[in-house]
Amino acid sequence: MRGRKPTPTVLKLLRGNPGKRPINGSEPQYDAAEPAPPEELLHEKWAVARGEWDRIAPQLIAAGIMKRIDQTALMAYCIAYQHWITAHEWVRDHGSFIRTKNGLFMANPHFKVAGRVFEEMKTLMTEFGLTPSSRSRLKADLPAEEFDPMEEFLNGGKAKA
Repeated sequence: MRGRKPTPTVLKLLRGNPGKRPINGSEPQYDAAEPAPPEELLHEKWAVARGEWDRIAPQLIAAGIMKRIDQTALMAYCIAYQHWITAHEWVRDHGSFIRTKNGLFMANPHFKVAGRVFEEMKTLMTEFGLTPSSRSRLKADLPAEEFDPMEEFLNGGKAKA
């Protein structure tokens, strides 16, 4: 498929459908996701990834962006996040430069790993609207206030401003 990848419908709706193109009415609808992390992230070796899941999954679910079918993509982001943190910790602990077997200095290869993993993270963050630029295009609908007939009566039949 050539050209730009299509914007997910939920993001189009949150942005207010800026292109005014017709919304696909036959797009598959999936169940809402659960905030609990997938079983794979429950292992102690994925503690950092699980912490990132716990930090962002509830917010994505509350915004209506994440569905159950998206859990694998979010899990991939969380695992990439853990790899990124691990690479940066290695650089922090061992320095920006390392000595080769020949006694020469070279840039720590974990910088390159961190860069590659961050590119993967950035792609997934954009998919979920987790970057400032992708989030700036979102227009979240706030939950409607509950209708209170007594409040309307007290306001003289006018809706509360």
